[in-house]
Formats: sequence, structure tokens, C-alpha cells
Amino acid sequence: MKRTVCVSVAATTTGAVIEEVERVASSSPIAAAVEVRLDAVAGPDPEAIARAARPDGIELLLTCRAGGTVETTGDRMELLRRGVQVGAELVDIDAVDAPAFRELLAARGPADAKLIVSEHDFERTPDDAGLQRTLERLGALAHGPDDRVKLATRVAGAEDALRLLLAGRAFASSSGRPTIAVGMGEAGLATRVLAPIFGQPFTYAAADATRRTAPGQPTVDELATRWRHGELHLETAIYGVIGKPIGHSLSPAIHAASFAALGIDAVYLPFEVDDAPVFLALAARAGIAGLSVTAPHKLAALAAAREEAGGAGREDAAARVGAANTLRLDGGCWRATNTDAAAARESIEAALGGAVAGRAVCVLGAGGAARAAATELRRAGAEVTLRNRSATRGREAAEAAGVAFVGPLDGLAAGEAEVIVNATTLGQGEHVGESPVPASALDARSLVFDMVYRPRPTRLLREAAAAGAATLDGLDMLLRQAAGQVRFWTGREGPLPAMRAAAEAELAGGE
Repeated sequence: MKRTVCVSVAATTTGAVIEEVERVASSSPIAAAVEVRLDAVAGPDPEAIARAARPDGIELLLTCRAGGTVETTGDRMELLRRGVQVGAELVDIDAVDAPAFRELLAARGPADAKLIVSEHDFERTPDDAGLQRTLERLGALAHGPDDRVKLATRVAGAEDALRLLLAGRAFASSSGRPTIAVGMGEAGLATRVLAPIFGQPFTYAAADATRRTAPGQPTVDELATRWRHGELHLETAIYGVIGKPIGHSLSPAIHAASFAALGIDAVYLPFEVDDAPVFLALAARAGIAGLSVTAPHKLAALAAAREEAGGAGREDAAARVGAANTLRLDGGCWRATNTDAAAARESIEAALGGAVAGRAVCVLGAGGAARAAATELRRAGAEVTLRNRSATRGREAAEAAGVAFVGPLDGLAAGEAEVIVNATTLGQGEHVGESPVPASALDARSLVFDMVYRPRPTRLLREAAAAGAATLDGLDMLLRQAAGQVRFWTGREGPLPAMRAAAEAELAGGE
């Protein structure tokens, strides 16, 4: 297992810092370094901290920022110099102070300290040109043969995270200078998880959940266990799920289990995306091998593949449905398919104990999942109608699926359909506690299938059960479509038992 993380220590006395350094260094197998913020310590003793017991291979990184317990720039640099003199291997120095600190070391020695010349932008991530200029400026200040540069920026979303990673990799490649690119904020998780794959010397993590020192910073245990950080390397394949919101998704747990069961060297991340075309262009540049796609980006995913090679990027399933829930990078271009459609039909037929042919089915919604279900069920011989809150979007979706649009959601009447399929987002996220249809529309003559799988059960399924209807939540469909994604990406069958166990464990942990 490689050492890929610098663990940030958060303590306010020298004694507590020493205890924490020794604890982290001895207990974290992926720790490459331990960072101490001297400016957070009352009366810091850098010599004592530098002498803390650390196993071979774990370096001590000292930092002393403005705005903390040490008032002047001169005092901050002197503390760092004293720490280096007695054994601290690394110093993180703000770019503006780097020349003066170099002069101090040269005048008073030792002069061979390894510097991390850093800059933080707590407001935003600059555009691509701005990132390049900043990294070049930092690189010009990193004179020593082992010096590194570090750029930390506030990332607004997955698009910023990928731009930051790509800029860091490009600069490291052109300059030969080890580069650390860290995204601050929740969306910055991707920059920390993917650091080894992008060739960074290490990334930063907290010692534990109560001691995070930066916005969105994961713990070292989270990186080691959930993300297998010490096993990631330049050739590890990257997969993920895009959507907004994405925090509820079980896909990271399901696909991590599938890759582990199949022995595939890959990592799978959630990406909260605002602008799908921009993200997909960045993801292609980053070499992301495959993506699951959820609301609201399924139509954009199909469009991205449609633009490739004159439409050759569309698989038949995606073309039929008019939406894609799965993308694979092939020769630098996106190829799309849809595994939702078959998964929805298979789940319904398993619950019915027979085929859907000849049964009246009402699909609720007009997004990619609704179109997929309506199209596939019609092809399988069901008598399909569609309802949606927006009549305009509902008619468009119904026409695309080749079914009839029959009105708004609240117009559903009891006995109208043998199978009711909720493909809206009502019941999850900000819509928890809502139902797409009135309780009076539910009775014992129907199977009610809610594609929402968290929470379990949804209000719709609670009211359906109370009315005597058979019920089915979205977990079975989720697993079936995920298995289809594994097949599309790797050519191998998705290991459903392992995937189900991971999903159930994740759901149990969130209750």
C-alpha cells in the first residue's frame, strides 16, 4: 500500500500536537506526511514537534499561516526555520513569503529544506488561463530540486474540480515539478481522491472527522477504506456518476463493490454537475473511462454521444429511448447506452410474476427514466400512458416514447392502470415526504413501482400499501441497471449479490 496522504493535525498546544503526530504517524498506513499548523498552536515549540517520533518514510510538514497565533511574518518564518533545523523535512510557505524564507535559510541554514510553495484562493477556481498563470508563478518560486507547488482553490462543482486536476497535471508534466492541486469545498472531494491517479505526490486529509482543517476535507480513514487511496496509481481507471443532486446516490457503493468482486482496478466517484456538456468535455480530457448518468443529465448525455462520429456513439437502446444513463469513453469519444429501460421492465415483470404484455401501465414523469420505461414497456406489449406535471414536457416525452399523454399527475384515477410507475423525483431529496399522485388514486388492483429507493419506503409506497396495492421500490431496478452498466463498460457481468449487499449496507447505514 502506497503512502499517498498528508494528514493535517489540529491541536492547540505543543504537547497535544506531539501526541497527535505520533498517533497519526504510527496508525495511518497511507500517511506520507503529517502537517502541523504552527499558527494554530499557543506558544508553539517547533523543535519539540520536529523531534516527535515518526516511522521511517513519514515526513513532518510545518506550516505557519498569517492570521493565527503568530503575529508577524518574521516570527512565522523563524519558527519554520527552527523546525527545519532539527528535522522537519517539509515546509509549506505562502508564495509571497517564499523568496524571503529562502534567504533566511541560506543565511542561517540548513539550506536544503524541501519547500511547498503554495497559494490559496478561498473564493473561486480561476479559468484555465488563470490556473496556468498561477501555477507557472508558483513554479518560478520553487527553486530547490525537491521543491513542490501547491494550489488550493474553492471549487463550485465537479467542473471546477476536473479543471483544477487537469491544470495541475499539465503543469507537472511540462515543468517536471511535483504539483499538488486541492479543491476546497464538498465538490473538491474528487481532487483529493484522484490525486494519485493524476500523479500528485500526496493530498491532504484530516486525522478524524472532528478535526477537519479545510472545507470538504475527508479523513485519512475515509480515503483509505472507502476510496482505497493507497492502492490507486496512474493506471487506475476512473468511473463515476453525474447528476444534481447526487449525494443520495447508492451508485458509488454499488460499483465499488462490483469492481472489487471482479478484481477490476478502478475507482468510482460521485460528480455533482451543473453543465453536463462542459463536464463531459473535461471528463474526456481527463480520461474518465465511464459514467453513470442520472437526473437531470440523461438527455445531455445522449446528445454528447450523438455528436460523436456522426451519431455512431449511440447504442440502439439509447437511441430508442431518446436518453442515455450510461457513457463509455472510446477513442476519446463518448459512446452511450441505456440500461434503465430493460432494468425497469425486468423489475416489473419479476414483481408481477409474468410478462407486461397486455397490461395497462401509467408512467409518471417526463425525464430520461420515464422515457426509458415507457418506451421499453410499450415495446414489450404493454398498453402505456404517460402523465406529467408539465403538459408540454409530458407530450414531448410521450411522443418520443410512442405512447399517449393523458394529463397531469393529480388526474390519475383509481383503477386507471394495473401498473403505476413513478419516474419523477417526488419522494426523494428536497421532495422527501411528497407523493406524485393523490392517495385516492391508489387501490388494491395495482402494482405501484416507485423508482425512488431512498427513503424506504416513500410516501407513495406507504399510501399504496395502505390501499392494498402491491409495491416495489427502486432498488431492484437500480441494481439491474448497474449490472448492465458494468457489462457495457467491461464486457463482464455485474456481480448482483455483491452489489445488492453493498446497497443494503449503505441504506442501513443512512437510516
